[in-house]
Amino acid sequence: MAWGYERLTRDYERLTRQYDRLTRDYERLTHGYERMRRRNERIARRCDQSSRHYERVT
Repeated sequence: MAWGYERLTRDYERLTRQYDRLTRDYERLTHGYERMRRRNERIARRCDQSSRHYERVT
């Protein structure tokens, strides 16, 4: 009986570590996604500004 409890405890601890790692990975991915989204928005604004400027010049 004690062996089964110890095994369950080890499995639970392993799953907890895996969950923590997944949570950190998800947070890192969402942070990277938001950073890239903001960067793409800045690039899109610059492209719009450049095209408007080009239209005014031509």
